[in-house]
Amino acid sequence: MAGMRWGAAVLTVAILVTGCHNGGEVIGSDEPEPFSIPVPDAADLAVPSAGAGPSREPRAELPLPPRSLAQASRGAALDFAEYAVEVVDYVTATGDVTPMRQISYGCDGCDGIVEDVRAVYRQGGWSQGGDWRVLSSTAASDGRHAWDVSLQVHAQRQRVKRSQGSPVEFVGGGRRAVGMSVAFADGGWVLTALNVA
Repeated sequence: MAGMRWGAAVLTVAILVTGCHNGGEVIGSDEPEPFSIPVPDAADLAVPSAGAGPSREPRAELPLPPRSLAQASRGAALDFAEYAVEVVDYVTATGDVTPMRQISYGCDGCDGIVEDVRAVYRQGGWSQGGDWRVLSSTAASDGRHAWDVSLQVHAQRQRVKRSQGSPVEFVGGGRRAVGMSVAFADGGWVLTALNVA
């Protein structure tokens, strides 16, 4: 399912990550083992050139991570998941995929967002709206510094222009169930799976 692509609305985050998960893969092993997270190449972090559009409004500011992320706890896992939602909103609004690459590792849903957002902005497209507001969240730990987080979010209505010459598309908002797998490694958090139902 990691190969699923967007339907009619290219940048609708809910559609972007639908079906993108790690196929039920359990994070960790019987014994807790530390692991390292590779740093992306500079080419992976390059920001695509983007066309002028409403998404370049000053409203899209890079979110700051919460201070609670320095520890491995249920509360920090929930805070990181909510921060990840803010990062997804920022990435789709600006075309700047760097923050998504920095907070994710081995996450097919995250990689799909990066690839698709890059493609739209390289073609002079843009996205406006579609931000998620977290309504509720829960987290369950596997006992090895990894958590499965379930979020209920409300997605705003969104306008999307896939390329410079394409028409503007409208995508309805509404309530969405979001699943994430997050892990604490090397003194920080990483997003390893993202799925929207």
